[in-house]
Amino acid sequence: MFYTMLPELWVTRLNAATRKLFELQYYTHVESVVAAVLYITGYRFAERTASHISVDVISTDPAGLGVCATQAATTSDALCSVPCSRTRRTWEVLNVLDFSSERQRMSIIVRSSQDRQLMSGGDEEEGEITLYCKGADARVLTLLADPGVCPKAAETLAASQKHIHEFACQGLRTLVVASRKLTHAEWSAFDQKYQEVGASVDSDKEERLEACMGSVERGLTLLAVTGIEDRLQDGVPDAICALRAAGIKVWVITGDKDVTAVNIGVSCGLVRNADAILRCTAAGPVETRARLLEVRLALQSWQLKHSSSREYSGSSRGDRGSLNPKP
Repeated sequence: MFYTMLPELWVTRLNAATRKLFELQYYTHVESVVAAVLYITGYRFAERTASHISVDVISTDPAGLGVCATQAATTSDALCSVPCSRTRRTWEVLNVLDFSSERQRMSIIVRSSQDRQLMSGGDEEEGEITLYCKGADARVLTLLADPGVCPKAAETLAASQKHIHEFACQGLRTLVVASRKLTHAEWSAFDQKYQEVGASVDSDKEERLEACMGSVERGLTLLAVTGIEDRLQDGVPDAICALRAAGIKVWVITGDKDVTAVNIGVSCGLVRNADAILRCTAAGPVETRARLLEVRLALQSWQLKHSSSREYSGSSRGDRGSLNPKP
């Protein structure tokens, strides 16, 4: 949602000098785009080590979105001469809960170094601990705290679901970002169990590890919804067209929402007529078999209808008005 509120000028005028700041290693294209957008709003990704993450917060004019960030996006000097202050914020990485196709999300647990340093005595056990989670809306939205207790949270959720649908209809890759504050006792208990399960060699290690991660990824607060274009590589539509012309069947396996998958299918030339798509959406093996049977019957009905129309058209040339559908 935050991306849609950015001035279009800032997005289109990211120059070469600014882009050089993003020549870093990212897990996904989505992360690199988010880092770029955050930079022009005054948050610059500075450093990532195995144990820490640092971000430079650029403070400019009191109006909010700032002069320095605007200059960086519109001039040849990314760090321009406009006066601005920069504060480096650092978070200690406590745990990384990896992504998997089953989980459809990943999380990171961090502790603010600034908060810990401000505590009296510099107690290493102090400092604000936060879990950040990103993933598919179908999974992350189910992990949110009950919005019924907060009318504003319910309104935010409804608006976010609307944005998700709009982004998906545009063929954008959608992600939901959420967070949860943890007390030190909550994190310590989780971390002890997480380390124990991670070090085990039991046959059910993966199941136990997923259950352990799920125990802390709950009661989340919705932060944002992102919709980012993942452009096709050059030549993809032509390649698919050539394969189909050669009689080769092309299948696409994707984890996208169905409406996103359809839009991408149309853009790459795999789907020629979006209105002629047979959909099979199911939640489990039994329902999948039932839906596949329905799709098969619908396909047979469509084939029978069109073969009958073709035969009627052919016979009408010799015997106008006759209809002799194939059995």
